[in-house]
Amino acid sequence: MATMAWPGAPSAPQSVDASATIELIGGGGCTPALRQRLEQAGYAVRVWRDLASACAMLGPDHPACLLLDACPARLAEIARRGSLAACGVECPVIGFGGQLSVGSAVQLMKFGAVDVVQWPCADLLSRLHGVLEKGQAEWPWRRRRLMVRALFARLTLREREVLAAVMAGGSNKAIALDLHLGESSVETYRRRALHKLHASTLSAAMQLQAVLNSTSPVTSQPVPLSHDGCSRIVINSQSS
Repeated sequence: MATMAWPGAPSAPQSVDASATIELIGGGGCTPALRQRLEQAGYAVRVWRDLASACAMLGPDHPACLLLDACPARLAEIARRGSLAACGVECPVIGFGGQLSVGSAVQLMKFGAVDVVQWPCADLLSRLHGVLEKGQAEWPWRRRRLMVRALFARLTLREREVLAAVMAGGSNKAIALDLHLGESSVETYRRRALHKLHASTLSAAMQLQAVLNSTSPVTSQPVPLSHDGCSRIVINSQSS
C-alpha cells in the first residue's frame, strides 16, 4: 500500500488540551493511514464506523474534533436530519473525501462543518490544530449545550408538547382544549417538565432553551420547542 507523504507535518501543539480526542468517522481505505499519522502526531484517536455511533458516545467530558469521511451516503444521512447539530454533533467537524465535488463541500459547510479538505491533504494537521485550538476555547459553551440537551431529552412527548405550548404563551385552558387534556393535567405536565429541567421557573427553562439555540458562545436567541421535542437550533457555517 502506498504511504501518504506529510511534508513538514507538525506534532500536536502544547496549547491543545491533552485530553482532546480526534473522532475519526471513516470507512474508506485511507482510515488506517490517517489514524496512524494522527497518533504519530500525539493525538488520541477513536475510529467509528458511522456518525450515530460516534454521537452516542461523545459526552461533555473533554473537547474533541470530528474528522468526517464525507461519502455520498453519509452526506445523504446528514441531509435527512438537516444539520450536523440535528444529528447530535456537538464538536467542531472537518469533512474530508477523495472525490468531493464543490457542491458537496458547500453542502457540508452549510450542515455545520468548520472546514472541508480534499484527500489527500498535506496540511491537514495544520488545519486540524487551528480547529482544535478554537474548539478548545469554545468548549465550556459546547459542554453546557451538551448537558442542557441531555436535560431536554428526559422529557416525555406529552411534557414536550405542553412545554412548547406554554413557552408559546398559551394559557392552561387553551392548551387543555388543544391537546384534549384537563387543565389540571396541563399543570401537572408543566410542573414535571420544569422539574426534569431543574428549572424553578418558566423563565429559567427558556434560558436553557436559549443555550440550545445559541450559535456561538456570545449569541443566543430563545426559540420555542417544537412539538416533536426538538429545539429548532439555527446553525451557521461556523458552528457545529
